[in-house]
Amino acid sequence: MLWKPINFQGVVVVDKELVDQLRLYLEEKEGALARHVASAFQVGDSEEIPSIRYLTLVDASTAAADSVSVLLQAREEGVEGLDHKELNERLDHAFWDYVEVLEGSATEFLQQLDHVRLDRLTLDTLQAIDAVKLMIIDKVKRVRDVVIQVDGILSRYFDGSQPNLSVLQRLLRRLGWSKASLDVALTAHLEKTEEALVSRDRQLKDSYQEYNRLSLKVQGSLSKLESYQILKTLDPSMLDQFSDIYRLLKMWKANLRSRGLPEKDITRILRIKVSVPQVTEVFRSYYRSLTDALYDMSRQLKAKDNVDRAVRSEWRERVDGYSRELHSLGSSVSRFRDFLLRTDPNPYVRARWGFTERITGTEPRETRDLQRLAFEIEGLDDLYRKLFESLQNETAVLPLRARSSYQQIQRAVHELSQPLASRPLMRKRGDYLVDLIDELDELGTTDGAVINYVAELLSKALRADWKYHVLHENPGFRRLIRVHSGIAPIADDSDYSSRMVRLNSAFEALREWAKGGSIWRPGADVEAAIERIKEVMQELLSTLQAVGQAGDTTDAQLSEFVTQQRRQLLELRFRFGKFCLQHLQAHPEGGQLRNQFLFVDQYFEFVENKLSDIDIMTPVL
Repeated sequence: MLWKPINFQGVVVVDKELVDQLRLYLEEKEGALARHVASAFQVGDSEEIPSIRYLTLVDASTAAADSVSVLLQAREEGVEGLDHKELNERLDHAFWDYVEVLEGSATEFLQQLDHVRLDRLTLDTLQAIDAVKLMIIDKVKRVRDVVIQVDGILSRYFDGSQPNLSVLQRLLRRLGWSKASLDVALTAHLEKTEEALVSRDRQLKDSYQEYNRLSLKVQGSLSKLESYQILKTLDPSMLDQFSDIYRLLKMWKANLRSRGLPEKDITRILRIKVSVPQVTEVFRSYYRSLTDALYDMSRQLKAKDNVDRAVRSEWRERVDGYSRELHSLGSSVSRFRDFLLRTDPNPYVRARWGFTERITGTEPRETRDLQRLAFEIEGLDDLYRKLFESLQNETAVLPLRARSSYQQIQRAVHELSQPLASRPLMRKRGDYLVDLIDELDELGTTDGAVINYVAELLSKALRADWKYHVLHENPGFRRLIRVHSGIAPIADDSDYSSRMVRLNSAFEALREWAKGGSIWRPGADVEAAIERIKEVMQELLSTLQAVGQAGDTTDAQLSEFVTQQRRQLLELRFRFGKFCLQHLQAHPEGGQLRNQFLFVDQYFEFVENKLSDIDIMTPVL
């Protein structure tokens, strides 16, 4: 036996090969029915039935009519006829076998159309779909006509072989209410099959036309992506993914308003075509690129010798262009999150977008990540807006010491450092200092000296706020830290990265302890975490001591080393203060907990003093 290989792709996609295979199969089944019909009215030795290949249903119907004429004539001559019940059942069975084949093929074809993606439809696929539809409909119409013809032939034979039937019996037979006729359900099933094929085909073509209309409608929005400079810097695969998801989300949103397409059609395309983790990574990559572009512009501003009105006007155009990119990214993130929630399989999650009085399920982790990214994009948009306003402001070009807030900042730092200040007073003084530092406009100023000055102020403020950590409660302070870290990032340092990994691990262990454990029973894991913190701080201090004693380091290298170490120290102070505020001070015994970590503040002091000693030895470059 020879096995013919299966074209599994053809089973999924309607194509010419599937059309040819279906045609051969239906012709074979139609030929088998034709042989049954042609031979049903023959008795004894009859003329041989033609081959299936050449016998059609029309030919079979004609042959059956001829056979009935012969049978009726023979009956007049006394020849025994056919059993009425057996003949009726045999024909019903033969027709139902073929009708079930047609119904099964039509049903499977309709189910196949439900899986056809509108974005994958091509002219060849549409032609193949039309060919299958017309083929099945043609077979349905042909067999329906033959059913009517054979039913008439059957009635003619029964009437002729039973001339003594009453008028009522003959009427019932004509109406199909007598057993001496074909099953009336045959034509009903065939008509339903034809209606379903015509209706689904019309629906598919209407959907395809509406899909193309939506695609053309959003094409204008896609053209603006070509002018996005930061988008072009992404990896080509990410660029293509963002363009695809941007287009599909636009179409999905437009269809929600127009309702031209069943929502499931575009939903299926989006669900199949995109991967949530991949799309989220594309969004984050684009966001990081826009963030880097913002801080890079800020550094370039400070590196320019002359920033006149013409230069600022040119830079405002750049900032405005990047802002438009950020808005497009933000809208895409919001639409994608909206899409995921609206189409979530969990009905309680979908209820968020319908009847809010219902109990709603927990929001999926993927959409929570997208929500956090949307908040980050909003924060970045505020920074872009602030930079744009700075480029319009003449005070952005003023030197540091010429600013009116310079002297006020010095007094504010002094006030913040005073001992025995209550928490409310520290919060008030801290907020005032944050406002003054914000006025320096580190992001938009053209004075490069502001960077080091802001770093110095932030470090002094965190040092003074060692007890209550009220600065971390101020969103403006967190924004200052973020902007400064973006403009003056920490250079890649494997030792520093290793230290931060160990610190984060220690903080995680301490978080679990501070959640509910007694401060008097720290446990082995907590003691190990505290030891890790001490080791990290001791390594940092040892590194500074070794560099201070080295004699083969140039002044430029030493100056860069001190700058990087100060940035690392600022990051350490900020993270430690955040940890203390969130997990130690919230504890009922927060004061006692905080006292157990005073050694960290002492290490910060040692590191700060050592950096100052090295800085004094370094000539001003």
